[in-house]
Amino acid sequence: MCAPIPISPALRRALLPVLGVLCCLAACSPSKPADDAPQADAAADAAALPEAARARQQNYADSLGEARQFIQRENLSAAARIVDVGLRKTKEDGRDWELYYAEFQLLSANLQRAAFAPLESLRRYADAMAIFRVHDHSAGQFEVLLELAVLEEDRGDFAAAERQLDEAATHLPRIDAPRLLARYDVCRGRVEAGRMNHEQALQHFAEADKRYAKAKEKLAQADTLFLAASSHDAQTDTRRARVALEKAAALYGEENFAPGVVRATHRLAILAERDKQYKKAKALLTKTRQLYLELGKHSDAAKVEQHIHVLPE
Repeated sequence: MCAPIPISPALRRALLPVLGVLCCLAACSPSKPADDAPQADAAADAAALPEAARARQQNYADSLGEARQFIQRENLSAAARIVDVGLRKTKEDGRDWELYYAEFQLLSANLQRAAFAPLESLRRYADAMAIFRVHDHSAGQFEVLLELAVLEEDRGDFAAAERQLDEAATHLPRIDAPRLLARYDVCRGRVEAGRMNHEQALQHFAEADKRYAKAKEKLAQADTLFLAASSHDAQTDTRRARVALEKAAALYGEENFAPGVVRATHRLAILAERDKQYKKAKALLTKTRQLYLELGKHSDAAKVEQHIHVLPE
């Protein structure tokens, strides 16, 4: 499932135990009938569940949703607290709840990846994947493969990322969640952009943009537009880059997500300076500086202030 990491021999040796775990877990044989996504089955079987089980099921679903929102808003400590509680409780509740355990473990792996702990991240992805495979849970397997592709893409191994995405594509006929389908296109787009195939990347970003817009996933849509702006810029299409960034900034603003607003505003300032629109660039940089201060990022604010001082009149 996961290609060996083509780096130093020492790190390759360190990875061998993790890759062994991945291979062993992939060979697990099912211990109960196949399941689809736990949320989908839960809705179908809710009437047959005791009231306490229904309440527990709803609590887990709500916790997963909340943790995902915190991750998207880059509040990783809050997400980690929810995920840790979810892992502990689902493990205590036993096999009847192990699909929820796997979903919490998937988010835990994402958090480890964000903390620059790839080996631990791989171990947790393997743990989640083993459970999803036991239950023939395509949506779970699909999401793990997407996140593994991101892990590889972050490292610059685009061939390995593409292999993960090719395997994910085999699950596409069974995937109907807009969030996951959009995420697939984002991952494809990122790999193409990394290979400097910006036209193909933009096609994937455009598809993801439409899916997120239809699902009213504003933050994810804004992130996609930000990526699209980078590809437009790489094609020296400043106008389209600016349009994408302005739309992203507006969506971030609607969601009160200041880190996104400041990133988009800063990039818009750089585009304005490049076009020799110095008055506009200064206004945007001044706004950027103020946003960094509000976020407590004083070092970034100081760098922007220095940039303002060297702008031509």
